[in-house]
Amino acid sequence: MKILKTIALFCGLALVTVSGFAVNAQDKTVSPGALATPTPVNNNGQQAQSSENSEKKDEKKDADKDYREMFDKLLDRATGFFVAIGSIVLVIGGVIWALVKWTLRETREDAKKALQTEMNRRGLDEFETVQRQIATFNSFKDRRVDWIRPESVVEPSKEIAFLKRAGLQYVSNIPVAVGQVSPMLNDPDLVILSFDGSPQSKDLVKLVVDVLKRSQKEVPVLIYAPLGLRVEPAEMQLLNETALHAIANFPATLVTQALELVRLRQF
Repeated sequence: MKILKTIALFCGLALVTVSGFAVNAQDKTVSPGALATPTPVNNNGQQAQSSENSEKKDEKKDADKDYREMFDKLLDRATGFFVAIGSIVLVIGGVIWALVKWTLRETREDAKKALQTEMNRRGLDEFETVQRQIATFNSFKDRRVDWIRPESVVEPSKEIAFLKRAGLQYVSNIPVAVGQVSPMLNDPDLVILSFDGSPQSKDLVKLVVDVLKRSQKEVPVLIYAPLGLRVEPAEMQLLNETALHAIANFPATLVTQALELVRLRQF
């Protein structure tokens, strides 16, 4: 409806403008009859002509004045209408912008709070998970290790020091004399056996496997052959009867294999 009123207002302005131009054109146009009419010579004729011209001028002035007044009123109304429409648009735009800004701010705050809550929850869960992993990782430090060796083999003090430096604090050195029926184990979580290829070391493989098979726990066995000696198929077949076993030829692989077997043992 407002658009229709605006269009009607502009149409009225156009009609008034056209009418004004038409009146001016009529006032300025002189008819052929008037040009052909002779001018009176006497004084009475001159006075009548002057009176008629004065009346026409007064009528023209009145018409021009009425036109200007009507145009001014229409212009004032149109200006007021557009000012009102502009003010309403500005107010509505301001309200909409304020609502949008408030909504975005509330949404951002809600999202920030939700993200912070989720991060706190996940951080706590991850912290607890890391704590459990650390506890599990460090639990191997109290595991017991029995190092069995033939009495003729030199005590592996350097290798035992490496194991303790890696975290295995409870390492027992158990030498076995020739002819000893069975090694005296200390209920270990890992058995390390020094293997030098001698008949006694081969017998120790069989003795250790037999002892561990009678045990209710599955204890892993680590064969340490520092000279790179090859373990014979017969001894390997015996080792395959245990749950976990490995062979190390160097101190570094000895420590790595020992830690891995101990960690696997605890599960």
